[in-house]
Amino acid sequence: MEYGKAEDVVGCHVEDAITFWAQNISCCNDLLKLSRALAEACPRAQAAFGKLDFNKIYGGCFSEDRCWYRCMVQRMINNEKCQVLYIDYGNSEIINRSEIVEIPENLQYPSVAKKYRLWGLRLPADQNLNTFDQGKTFLGSLVFEKAIKVRQKAKQKDDIILVQAECEKVDIGEEVAKAGFAEKCRSPGSTEDVEKREDAMQSQRKKMKAPAQLWVNRPGHVLCNRPRAVLDPVAATARNQVFAGNHMIIPADSIFLSEIAECLEETLHKYIGTKMKDLAANVKLLKEIRYEFDAGFGEQLSQAIKLVTEGNITVPCSLEKLQKLWTEHDLAQEMIQLCKNVDERDELIIKRNEVQQNLYSAVKEFILEVDQLFICERSNILQELSVSLEMIYGQVCEVNDSEEVFQQFLKWKCAKIEEFIDIRNNTDAALQILTDLFSGILKEHDEKEKEIIKSAYSKVMHKVRQEQNLITVIQKTYLTSVEVMSCGDVTGIRNRSLGIRLVFQGYSVDVSSEAKVIERVAKYHRAWDQQKEKSSLLQLLFLLFCKSDPLVYLMVPYYPGASLSAVQADAPLTLEETLKVMKGVAQGLQTLHGANIVHGSLHGNNVFAVNRKQGVVGDFDFTRSEEQRAAADTMVIGTLSLVSPELKMGQPASPASDMYAYGCLLFWVCYGS
Repeated sequence: MEYGKAEDVVGCHVEDAITFWAQNISCCNDLLKLSRALAEACPRAQAAFGKLDFNKIYGGCFSEDRCWYRCMVQRMINNEKCQVLYIDYGNSEIINRSEIVEIPENLQYPSVAKKYRLWGLRLPADQNLNTFDQGKTFLGSLVFEKAIKVRQKAKQKDDIILVQAECEKVDIGEEVAKAGFAEKCRSPGSTEDVEKREDAMQSQRKKMKAPAQLWVNRPGHVLCNRPRAVLDPVAATARNQVFAGNHMIIPADSIFLSEIAECLEETLHKYIGTKMKDLAANVKLLKEIRYEFDAGFGEQLSQAIKLVTEGNITVPCSLEKLQKLWTEHDLAQEMIQLCKNVDERDELIIKRNEVQQNLYSAVKEFILEVDQLFICERSNILQELSVSLEMIYGQVCEVNDSEEVFQQFLKWKCAKIEEFIDIRNNTDAALQILTDLFSGILKEHDEKEKEIIKSAYSKVMHKVRQEQNLITVIQKTYLTSVEVMSCGDVTGIRNRSLGIRLVFQGYSVDVSSEAKVIERVAKYHRAWDQQKEKSSLLQLLFLLFCKSDPLVYLMVPYYPGASLSAVQADAPLTLEETLKVMKGVAQGLQTLHGANIVHGSLHGNNVFAVNRKQGVVGDFDFTRSEEQRAAADTMVIGTLSLVSPELKMGQPASPASDMYAYGCLLFWVCYGS
C-alpha cells in the first residue's frame, strides 16, 4: 500500500458513523462489463454444492432486482440460507443457498469496492443504538453517491484502509466529530493501536446489539445505489424510548398531562407491536427448525436401508454354471491352439464342440433368467440413491459386515423421534418454552451419534456398490450371451485377459499374395512395436490363417462409435478435442513414414478419436498395395475428396499424399464439408 496516496472515489455503502465502502471513479466501465459478464454466465452456471468456501468468490442473485453480482459467503444461517457480502458494493443480505452459483476463473479477481475508515476517529464507548443509527445516516449524507477524495494513512489486517476524506473541500472526519457521532483519538498511533481500538469498537457494537446491516444498497445500479432501511423505524423508536436510557421529564403543569398520557399510550402500542413481531419471528423460526429437525433425522437414510435390504438383486442361479462353462471353453480353445498333432487336435475339437453345446444351453438359460429381472430400473435407482446420499453424508468410511449396523441406526432414530414427539406435545401448553427447547435440541450430534449415522450410511453405500458391481457383471455376461446366440460363433467373441473389446477382420488371400500379406503385417507390427501405444497406430494382436478357406484373419482392438466419421456425425469434436485427436493422427503418420510405410488410404472410417482425446491411425487392407488402397472409393469424406492431385495424375502414393489426406481431414473436422 502507498501511504499518503490520494484517490477519487464514490461512496456506495455505510456501516457506521466512521466506516464506509467506496468505488474508484474510474471503475464505472469495469462494473458495466462485469454486470454483463455475470448476467451471461450465472444463469447457466453450476450451483454451489457441498461446503461453501468463505474465501471464494461466487455469483449471488440480489433479492431486490433479481440480478447477479459477485459475492462472498460471510456465515451460514442454516442448511438453506446464508449471509453474503456483495464485494463490489459493500452491502450484505441473507439469501437462499440455491441462489449462489460458481463463476468462471476470469471473474475471480479482487473486489471493486474498498472498505474505508476515517483516520483519527473512533465511536464513543457509551453510544446507544439510536445515536449509532443517526451517526450512520449522517455519514451517508456526506459520502453516499458523492465524489470523495481520500488520502490513505494506514491499512489494518482486515483490509480496512484508514483515510482522511474530503468532499468539496469539506473534511468529512471533522464534520462527523463536530456532530458528536465520533470522538477524536488523542493520537492515531500505529496500525496495531488502531486495530486494538477496532476490537473494542466491535465489542461495543455487540453490546448495543446493533445489526451488521442497516442499509441494503442496490448493487444493480452502478455507482447509483439507494440505501434501504432494514430495521423497522417504528420498532427502533419504541426500543429507544423504552430501553435506551432516555429519561422523560414530566412538567408540573397539568395541561401537559394529557399529552404525556397520549405519548405513553403510543409508546406502549409500539412496544406491544414490537413484541408481537418478535413472537411472529420466533414462530417462523420454529417452523424452519421443525423442518430441519425432520430432515436431519435420517429419513432418507432409513428409506435407503429399506431399499438395499428389500427387493435387491441377487446372483442369478445360472451365472456360476455359465462362468464355469466359459472357463472350460476357453481352456479347450487354448489347448486346440497349442496342439501340434493333427489327430489329437481333432479329438480336442470334438471335446470343444461338446463343451460348446453345453455353453449354448447355459447361455439360453441365463438369458431367460436375466430377462425376468428389472436390471436397468434397479441400476438407475441405485445410481440416484448413491449420488443423493453422497451429497448429504460425504465420504464413505470402512464398512462393518455386521447387519447390526442398520438395527443400531434404526434404534437410535426411533429414540430421537420419541424425544422429538414428547417435545412437540408441549406446543399447546407453552409456545415460547417449545421454541427454547427446539433451539437446544438442534445441537451438533456428538461423536457416538455421528459414528452410528456414519456406519449406517457406509453400510448402505457398500451394499449399493456391491449390487452395482453384480449388475455390471450380469449385464456384460448377458450382452456376450446375446451375441453368442445371434452370431452362433463363440470363437473370438471376447478376450478377457486383455480387458478390451476385440474384432476379427477377414481378408481373402491366395498362395501368391499370402507371403506379401505376412511381410506387410510384420513391417507394420515392427513400426508399432518400437513405440507401442505412443506410436498412435492401431495394434495388431494376432494374424491367423485358416486351412478350410482362403482367408486370413487379423485380431485388432474394437472402438465402437469412435471413428472420426461417427464422432463428427454424433457429437462433433470441440476445438480443444480436435487438437488432441489430430495431433495423435499426425504422430501415427510420422511413425509409418519413419518405417518407410505409406498408408495410402487415410479416411474418416479408419481414423479413431478414442475417448475424444486420443487420435489413432487405423489399419488398412494388407492384401492390397499402396496404389490399390489409394484408388479405393473410400477416399472421400462428405463431399471432400481425400485423393491428392499427384495421385489423380497417376503418380504413385507417397508420404506427401498421406499428408494431403490428413490436411483434408483436419479441414473437414474444423469446418465441415
